[in-house]
Amino acid sequence: MQLEVLLSDSVAQPVVLAVATQRAMRSLSKESGDVAAYCKALSLVKDKLPSWPSNLAVMAEQSAVFYDVFADSRVLSVLAGKDAASAAAMAHFRSLRYSNECRGGTLVSPGCFSLTA
Repeated sequence: MQLEVLLSDSVAQPVVLAVATQRAMRSLSKESGDVAAYCKALSLVKDKLPSWPSNLAVMAEQSAVFYDVFADSRVLSVLAGKDAASAAAMAHFRSLRYSNECRGGTLVSPGCFSLTA
């Protein structure tokens, strides 16, 4: 299943960010022109994200944006599968990509948020 949400210019921040399983990240970095062009692999600071799942990789254009979004305890609890519903959802999680550059790296307005399970 893939869910893509198109965002208006007023809410689409100019940034590219991807979180995915290791296997899905290899595909994303090759097939998504925006991820390949603008992102670099991010080595996570465990002090900031102590419960970050070890099976998830991160590529980001700006590390500060990643930490602003994913350091929130509510987001971390879902990603870490702290409750039964989150654990069930994360068992099927493959990737999440936020980009103001969609469709293979071609600038389009508005931005998009894509979730693949």
